[in-house]
Amino acid sequence: MIETEAVLSKTTGITIGLGVVVLGAAITAAWWFGNWTGADSAWKAGANAQLSLIEVRLESIEQGQIEDRWTGSDMDRWSKRLAEDNPDLDVPKPLRR
Repeated sequence: MIETEAVLSKTTGITIGLGVVVLGAAITAAWWFGNWTGADSAWKAGANAQLSLIEVRLESIEQGQIEDRWTGSDMDRWSKRLAEDNPDLDVPKPLRR
């Protein structure tokens, strides 16, 4: 078997120009992927912050520190209005605890 040096030339099937284009495309793809994953992590951080705020609010409501805005009288008024606006619907009374 004859050993030859690996060199880009006219006989290798890959010209120097094609090698430069492939290398440029690989560098561009790596740059784009780096920017894309950075944007993805920023979106995840924003979503995590919003979910944390929702969790804090729910815990405050459960502990009685914040009064929930939807009261039993709100449910009564809503169900009465729903029944008046939709006479063909059978609207049950709201469950009150």
